[in-house]
Amino acid sequence: MNSPDPTFITSLMNGINQELQLFQQLEQLLTAERSALEQREPTTLTELLKLKESTLSQIEAQVRFRLQLFSEAGLNGDEAGLTGILNQLPPKQRKLALKLWSNVKSSLELCHKENEINARITHRSQKNNDDMIEILRGSPNKNGLYDTDGKRSTQSADRTRPAATA
Repeated sequence: MNSPDPTFITSLMNGINQELQLFQQLEQLLTAERSALEQREPTTLTELLKLKESTLSQIEAQVRFRLQLFSEAGLNGDEAGLTGILNQLPPKQRKLALKLWSNVKSSLELCHKENEINARITHRSQKNNDDMIEILRGSPNKNGLYDTDGKRSTQSADRTRPAATA
């Protein structure tokens, strides 16, 4: 089996390294976003959203570059094609390249998990806000209110009044 073209490998490894750096940057942004969500800092969230969008655009461009690199070489750009190329490298270079690719995949997975956590925080905050608005409007609470004895109240909608008129 012939060793891959050195120029191709150099471009590929530089691209994978850039992907890793971008995913690590995204990890940091997602961590900062989580903190801003927990602290309810809308200005910080707005700034982080812009940075996330920029980072995601850079990641997308880097992946497109890698896929184009494979396409121009007449190779399959999926993970099997990538690992196939990396496995053709000399042992020492192969080990480093596979480790780098493994780090990219791990970083991607971490970003996915962090993003899911942030989505849950956002969802919970939206639900809390919706509940507060319902209370202020005087709409019946779907979860029920408590009476003076600590038991769930069976108040109907016509017996409630908006907090603004209390």
